[in-house]
Amino acid sequence: MNDDSVTLEEANRFYGDAQVHRLIQQTAHVEPLAICYPREPQVSRFLGWLLDPSQGHGFGDDAIRALLVAAGQKDAEAQIPILDLNLRRMLSPSAVRTEGFVPSFVATEVEVGATSERQLDVLCVDLVSDVYVAIEIKVRAGQGPSQLREYRKGLDKRFPSMKAVRIFMDARETEPEDTGRWIVLGFDWLIDFLRDREQLGWLSDPVRQTVTQFRRALEEVDDESVESAGVSSLVRAVAATHPAVFRHMRQWIRYRSSGRAQALAELLKDGVRTDGERASLRLFQAYNARPEVWRRCMKQLEFAPFENTLREQGYKLNTSPKRVNVRFSLQEWNILAIPSQDSPLWVSVVILDDRYLVRGVLKVDAVREDMREQVQTAARAVRKSKLGRADARKLTLSSQEDLSLSEAKTVLLEEMKRLKLAFAMFV
Repeated sequence: MNDDSVTLEEANRFYGDAQVHRLIQQTAHVEPLAICYPREPQVSRFLGWLLDPSQGHGFGDDAIRALLVAAGQKDAEAQIPILDLNLRRMLSPSAVRTEGFVPSFVATEVEVGATSERQLDVLCVDLVSDVYVAIEIKVRAGQGPSQLREYRKGLDKRFPSMKAVRIFMDARETEPEDTGRWIVLGFDWLIDFLRDREQLGWLSDPVRQTVTQFRRALEEVDDESVESAGVSSLVRAVAATHPAVFRHMRQWIRYRSSGRAQALAELLKDGVRTDGERASLRLFQAYNARPEVWRRCMKQLEFAPFENTLREQGYKLNTSPKRVNVRFSLQEWNILAIPSQDSPLWVSVVILDDRYLVRGVLKVDAVREDMREQVQTAARAVRKSKLGRADARKLTLSSQEDLSLSEAKTVLLEEMKRLKLAFAMFV
């Protein structure tokens, strides 16, 4: 029996666990967009619809302005800006809000490759300002070889005299292979925009439902978004109770939904005769029903050493495990948050292959208004200067990458101590 094998008794305990069944029930999907699960084509078409002022959403050019403000702030935050001086001025918040960018042309899945028929996800062109915005989206897939370089060269060939704003919109915010040419954004700006628009009283019911469903679907793939406290608690409890089950399930991660029939065929190939084979078959059925949920449980096991390190120091934690990321915040920091919101201050750990990134973050627009100015001042004082200029909405307070497991645990503990001390005056 190998280390990843599982007994029938362990499978029975898993199926008999009330918390497992609650987790299954709470993660059942009834909304069409959640059932379909957003992939790059769906996200690019939705974004193209949202960025086009002529469409029936009723937001005008609000979405393209929000995108450009987010891109401009991200570029201003970088140690080495990508945009030239004129574009940086054009993408400053005051310029975007007052002068704007009015797309004359919006298209999705546009053939722009220099030497191939590769399709850029979204292209917006403003003929008045003589500027185009090129957007490549990655939900879960990685970058193709020279993909972004191909797009850039193809766009340069088609629009040689236009100013270019190139945005690489990636859920994990990984660095583009076409270094120094693309501004990297996550999905958080879009999630925040959609959440704000949901609150508009004049919004029609069909548009509100579309916006709400897509926002919830995007939160499933965004590493920084927060799931409900109930689901998060259940993920932690189930992962801690059934580690052998999730070590066994790990073998099926390599199968996409289209390949799970092959996995089932392999389980049935020689018959199901032993208790171990019966256990494996039953657990495969559970895995197939909720693969994304059980992958979160597997990630929770990977992040358990970090949580244990903090709890050993007596910290009372809020944790939020995602696919490649977990956020740790202190319960005492909840007082900083807008009512009904989670803590705006956290330290996140991100898995990048077998290495780790540890990052301290303050989400400024999630801080209570009566405390926002003082908290922001404290955050700027504690922020590591080498990070460059700050994003007005989300301050990165520290960031260390390419860490081993032991190094990451040490950095996490040091950063939590540093932030606890820096914000002690508010709790």
